[in-house]
Amino acid sequence: MKLSVVISVGRDQSHLAKLLDSIKTQTLDASVHLEHNNLYPNRASGYRRAEGDLVLFLDADCELPNADYFSQLHALFERNPLLDVVGGNYLNPKNANSIARSYNQLCNFWTHIGEGQNLLGGVFCIRKASLKTWPVQANFWGGEDTLLFRELKTQGVKLEANTSISVIHHDHGSFLKLIRRAWIHGRARSERNLFTPLRHQKIWQLRRKLFREMNLTEMCIAFGHYLLVCVSGLLSRPKTSPHK
Repeated sequence: MKLSVVISVGRDQSHLAKLLDSIKTQTLDASVHLEHNNLYPNRASGYRRAEGDLVLFLDADCELPNADYFSQLHALFERNPLLDVVGGNYLNPKNANSIARSYNQLCNFWTHIGEGQNLLGGVFCIRKASLKTWPVQANFWGGEDTLLFRELKTQGVKLEANTSISVIHHDHGSFLKLIRRAWIHGRARSERNLFTPLRHQKIWQLRRKLFREMNLTEMCIAFGHYLLVCVSGLLSRPKTSPHK
């Protein structure tokens, strides 16, 4: 199976060189497509242009963790002929601050509470034969990945989260960016009904995971981010007219 890589490149290209360098060191060759646009048009355009049997989507702030990444991805699809889409987690770079580590950890937990609906947009791979047409979506930011994966699942496409294809995620770790991102995500998910209800069991899983893998500062940041998403979502709910 041939592999194509689609890289979504936005305004910030400060880590793009690291990603391209990590691709050059791979033991398995792949064609690379750089797409300069908003996230969703990037992926749709890249998917149409990709010629490989497998299409790997990466964001420009990611980096492959080892030289065998493409080979491992190829082997994963070879072992699972019924697998259509697989997504990985975010690994922390060595210089990540508390904000970046907290955000990456929240993203990773998000992938495990949606039964394949909550894969990360920064790293996922599609078997092209399983998807005849790319789902049509409006151009928006904030929740577009969740909407994409939910639409794929309604088509009968098999999605799976697998930590073996995780990538290093170079988040800037900016407090203001974290607030802005949480507010936009909460608003977008509320307007498009993309919230995933958390049962008590899921909440306890989140708490155990945070206590096990985060220090106190990172836990406070993570819960603050989650609460801000919820507040933004509640304030953005469509207003219903009172019954007469």
